Amino acid sequence: MTNEEITILIESYLDGELSEQEKLQFEQELKTNKELANDLLIHQEIRNALGDEDLIDLREKLSIIRDDYHRKEKKKKLFTVYASSSIIVIAFITTFLFYNKSYTNDELYNMYYEHYDAETITRGEVKPTIEIFTNALRIYDKGKYAEAIKLFEQISDTSVFYQPKEYYTALSYMELQNFDKALNHIEPLLQNNKSSLRENIMWFSGLCYLKTNQNDKAKQQFKSLLNTSTYYQKKSSEILEKIK
Repeated sequence: MTNEEITILIESYLDGELSEQEKLQFEQELKTNKELANDLLIHQEIRNALGDEDLIDLREKLSIIRDDYHRKEKKKKLFTVYASSSIIVIAFITTFLFYNKSYTNDELYNMYYEHYDAETITRGEVKPTIEIFTNALRIYDKGKYAEAIKLFEQISDTSVFYQPKEYYTALSYMELQNFDKALNHIEPLLQNNKSSLRENIMWFSGLCYLKTNQNDKAKQQFKSLLNTSTYYQKKSSEILEKIK
C-alpha cells in the first residue's frame, strides 16, 4: 500500500467513510499492526491540535486527493501488506500544517531570533576607545545589556568603531525587548552597502520591523537576503512564507 493510500485509509476511517466491512477489517488490522496503530494515533492527535477551520480545510484537501486517486487507479482492495514508513505519513500531515498555519509576528520572531555573540576582540584605535569597546562587548556577552549600552554610548560617532558599536547597541536593545530604540540604531546602518555586517544588519532590522508590525519593511529586508549566499538566505525564504 502506498503512502497516499495509507493516509486516505486512515482519514476515511476517522471521517466515518468506510463501510462496516472495511471498518471491521481496519480495526482487526490495528490489533496486529503496531505501525498502523501508531499512525492512527498520530492522525488523531494532529486533528485534536487543529482548529475547526484548519480541520475542514484538511478534510477538503484529502477529499480531493481521494477522488483523484480513485479516478486514476480505480478502487483497489483496502488491505495489502502494510509496508510504509510512519515518518512519511507524519511528513504528509506536517507539511499541511506547516504551510497552512498562520503565525503572529511575535511567534515568528521567537522562532527565528537567535542571540548574536560578540566573538571578536577588536584591536586598532586609540587605547581608551579600544578598552571601552572591548569591555562593552564582554559585558554584552555576559547578558548585561543595559550596562553594555551605556559603554557603547561613550564611543564617538566619528570613531572607526561607530558601526559595530551601533550594531551591538541595537542588539542590546533587542535583548531588552525595546525594538523602537533598536531600530533607531540599526536603520542608519542599512545605508552602508559595503559593510561586512550588512547581511546581519538586514536580518536583525527585518526582525525588528516584524516586532513593530512593519511587515512591508520586514519583507523588504528578507527579500533582499534571498539574493545573498549567507546563513540568512534560507531563513529569509522560510520566514517570508509565513509572514501575513
